[in-house]
Amino acid sequence: YTVEITGLTSMGEGVARVSDFVLLIPFTAPGDKVIVRVWRILKQHAKADVVRLVESSSDRVEPKCPLFGECGGCQLQHLSIETQREWKRKHVIETLKRLAGIQTIYVHPIIGGDLAYGYRSKLTPHYDTPNEEADIGPIGFRTQRMRILDVPHCPIATDEINTALPFVREQARENAKLAVKNYRDDPNHARKPRGATLLLRHHQNGVTTNHKEIISETLKLHSTKKELTFHFQAGDFWQNNPQVLPMLVEYVISQARASSARFLIDLYCGGGLFALSSAWAFEQVVGLEISETNVQSARANARTNNITNAKFEAGRAEDLFANIVDSFPGSASAVVLDPPRAGCSPDFLCQLLDFGPQSIVYVSCDPATQARDAAIILADSRYSISKISPFDLFPQTRHIENVITFVSSSSAASPFSE
Repeated sequence: YTVEITGLTSMGEGVARVSDFVLLIPFTAPGDKVIVRVWRILKQHAKADVVRLVESSSDRVEPKCPLFGECGGCQLQHLSIETQREWKRKHVIETLKRLAGIQTIYVHPIIGGDLAYGYRSKLTPHYDTPNEEADIGPIGFRTQRMRILDVPHCPIATDEINTALPFVREQARENAKLAVKNYRDDPNHARKPRGATLLLRHHQNGVTTNHKEIISETLKLHSTKKELTFHFQAGDFWQNNPQVLPMLVEYVISQARASSARFLIDLYCGGGLFALSSAWAFEQVVGLEISETNVQSARANARTNNITNAKFEAGRAEDLFANIVDSFPGSASAVVLDPPRAGCSPDFLCQLLDFGPQSIVYVSCDPATQARDAAIILADSRYSISKISPFDLFPQTRHIENVITFVSSSSAASPFSE
């Protein structure tokens, strides 16, 4: 089929139509004319690959990675960074309209850094179970059809990670051979060799591959001239774009402070990033997090930075929130909400709305689940949206970090301020 690409899906795939049937075609751009081959037909649409590019979109640029178009790690290298960011902004708008029912909406231009490549401070290549010859095959990332593609160099990763990558790959092959030998020699006691995911985490002291190693990052907040040091296990969650992270943190702090709240509750707080960075602006901050190791890190980070007005509790947010709300009046509190990709449960959002904070600053890596949760929050007539601002922490990929600030009717912030 020869088709014209008319848009992009939330996964970054090009959209085209043959009669009334929708085709999804990765690595294409709106305005492209392409010859495609359909490889999978589903109920609502079909998936197709590009056979030949007939006419290029004006938004196209040359990808920097020779594996782009095969590797599933990046979806947008063929688009200029300006086009990528405008598409991400429009995706936030369309998602909120479709899933939250918000028809009149202003989303601020996406905030990003200068680095379109070489920004990513964490890489997690995969490899499969060793074969009979103890060979693990390619080490890299999955393609559209889920096979692992060998990736010896990744242009979006930092130079330090790419320098370490050849040694880590060779070490993985040698370790697999040793594991196969040990299993053959003693199958009753040795662990059966399996595929695995490697870790390369670039931090301020170098690159580590050990998930449990305690590493350090220093966060410099330019607007307040504050500098904080965070220690955490290399395998724990930490945002992977060191250039844009301070911008995100400063923005979240400014939004939480805007309601003049005295207390801050940081839900899904990780190692205490938002809670500790904003502790200077509140009488008391509290962080809730399901990961015990993250909570231990948050408490240690508070001590490291001489922060005495922050406390952290481990457990499900739904369970812990009920225990702390008596200590903080909702009318004097701001909430930072940074849940995992799945978002929040309806029951928890009801708990949060019953608490009635002055503001809710909702940070999300998935605009779809965020929009779903926004619909629940906005169903409470006390709350409106004061600001929506996406961040480009993941250039060359479809991923978006979006921040929505909800304010109660008693807050001085005006809805949809520009």
